[in-house]
Amino acid sequence: MKSRKLFLLTIIVLLSMVFAACGTNNNNVANVDNTNNVENNTSNEVVVEPTEVTVVEEVVEFDLAILDEAYSVFIADTSAYNTIGLDALNTLMVEGEPFIVDVRAASEAEEKGHIEGSILIPLRDLAKSTDLLPSFDTQIITYCGSGWRCTIALTALEALGWEDVKCLKGSSYGGWVEGGYAIVEGLQPEAEVLNEVVIDSALLAHIDAQLSAVPAGYGGITAEDLNTELVENADLV
Repeated sequence: MKSRKLFLLTIIVLLSMVFAACGTNNNNVANVDNTNNVENNTSNEVVVEPTEVTVVEEVVEFDLAILDEAYSVFIADTSAYNTIGLDALNTLMVEGEPFIVDVRAASEAEEKGHIEGSILIPLRDLAKSTDLLPSFDTQIITYCGSGWRCTIALTALEALGWEDVKCLKGSSYGGWVEGGYAIVEGLQPEAEVLNEVVIDSALLAHIDAQLSAVPAGYGGITAEDLNTELVENADLV
């Protein structure tokens, strides 16, 4: 009896070992299948290349009729060519604090000084810096080295909407220094942001393009250079 029980127990143990081995093999096969499936999925995976996005900037079209109207008003309201003399500016400064804009290059102001109370906005940056300027009904005085650039600034500001802009005549800053009027050495302090005006974006872009494209010499020519041109170019108009 004992032998029979021992035999049965042995058979059960052996069967358990066989079933355990089979289970392990099945698991291994399943794992291999899963691995193959992962590999197959990876190999079949569609790789999406990043698409380059082209940003198209909106082109602001400008109606030249707007500029025609602005300059018609400017010309109609012109008095004494919209200039102010050295003595007159000095008197304004004694009586109050006029808004004065220096349109020279920063290097000029640093080297030669500036008129007290003025802010510096180089001519080519004028339309980019309208946030530094006062309301449209505030009088603005512009000046430069000799009177040419401040005249360009005058016409640009009038076109943009300022109602009373005058440029300093009498050789402008050069005449101011020669006349013995007070100056301040070096650059002006950084101008305060005012944000007093809102300007049509197309008009502002048009004026900015014009000022930014002003050539070297600001479109002027000296008497000496003109004389040379007359000699060298018989067809000069």
